[in-house]
Amino acid sequence: MIQLCLQVPNQKACQAYVYVVLGVLYNEYGPPLGFCWDLPCNDEPLVDREGVPDYNMEERVQEFVQFVREQSGYYLTNHILVTMGEDFQYQAAHSWFMNIDKLIRYINSHQEKYNINIFYSTPGVTFILWHSNYLLTLSLRLLPQSPDCHPDLLAREV
Repeated sequence: MIQLCLQVPNQKACQAYVYVVLGVLYNEYGPPLGFCWDLPCNDEPLVDREGVPDYNMEERVQEFVQFVREQSGYYLTNHILVTMGEDFQYQAAHSWFMNIDKLIRYINSHQEKYNINIFYSTPGVTFILWHSNYLLTLSLRLLPQSPDCHPDLLAREV
């Protein structure tokens, strides 16, 4: 797994830097196997009502937690990104969010058992969590593209 934060000079403000986060996702950007709740998928929904014949929360959560633990072995931090989507998915967005909400609610209410905390996130939040957890940071010096920034370093046409 690659997790890298590049510190790149900001071309508009010669001395400021911008951060570019690079990473290779564990499962591309698709959901864990068995956790696709879109129209073309045949994965079973999460049934969290105890006592009904189709109740499957403990079994399905165990599968999800196993996937998360396997994936976490490839990250440098203890904050990992579990992607939940693919191209042309979320045609049945209500089904996705209903199941993801159940997953979050169940795991977070049983943290003593699973020892993980899950939540909806964004790339920005993920970056902050990765960076705060000793993410490898490299500083790059790029050739400026503005004559205002060190004009002697500009590439010239030959």
